[in-house]
Amino acid sequence: MAKRSEQFINSTLDVLSSLMPEDCLKGNYFGFIFSHFITALCFLLVTPAHLWCLWVHFCTKRKIKVTQFFFLNNIIMELIFCMECGIELLSMVFVKNYMMWNVLYFFFGLSWVGRPLLQTCICIERYLAVLHPVTFLRYKGIKYRIAATVAAWLMASAYGVNLANAMIFPDYIYTFVFIIALSVVSFCCVSVLCALKHPGPGDTHISKRTGRDGGNQQKRNAFKTIFSALLLILFTYLPQTILIFFNGTGVDQILFVCSVVPFINSVNVFGVIITPLLKLYKESHQQCLKHQKEIKVT
Repeated sequence: MAKRSEQFINSTLDVLSSLMPEDCLKGNYFGFIFSHFITALCFLLVTPAHLWCLWVHFCTKRKIKVTQFFFLNNIIMELIFCMECGIELLSMVFVKNYMMWNVLYFFFGLSWVGRPLLQTCICIERYLAVLHPVTFLRYKGIKYRIAATVAAWLMASAYGVNLANAMIFPDYIYTFVFIIALSVVSFCCVSVLCALKHPGPGDTHISKRTGRDGGNQQKRNAFKTIFSALLLILFTYLPQTILIFFNGTGVDQILFVCSVVPFINSVNVFGVIITPLLKLYKESHQQCLKHQKEIKVT
């Protein structure tokens, strides 16, 4: 199976190296046209949304919480992905500029590996906060988060540099990152869900401020965050992982490169829309609660 997969990837790369974007565009392949349409929407609409998220954190907050450190880095990583979309659109115009293709491949590898790693860090942080609070408090310092973030950025940058130099997808690295991220996030999700099903002695008290069970509310918030990351990883990276091990026997390689691969990759674009939408919902919800409190006071 591994040998057949390697032969398939090599044959696909041979076709890819002999094709230019204009060749796929002249063929009117639906997947290629749809992919670049989604890419244009991502660059024009999602980029301002991520800039707004950064503005909310750095300009409207008096103090940035330590627990938001991974989230901010994830926003920056997704903003880099949006920049990659803009470079990809420029590469359609400057097809012969190989320097631009190197930059595109670097950002491509950086965002594809960095995003699941940072999302995994967010899930581990939420998992420790609700199920292992003693451990969470022991490592609550910013230096541990900086160390984990630097490690994620270095691994993602190494993958991007390798991709930019060789222009060959190391499928085993990408698959390994996906499996690790999926396993860790799934474990965190199931663990928090089990904790919700079997609450502890201190999880059932009613909060006087909100009228809800205070302990379980924190677990619900953690579960929502982890479950969102799990769906995002599955929806974004599972199709590409399956594509790596796809059997190429009897498949038209030109059709595969110009239609199937771009269409599957366009799914990855939808993943960067989730973060600003969740942030917008959270900010609007907080504003509504603040407005309700002001009405009650008056």
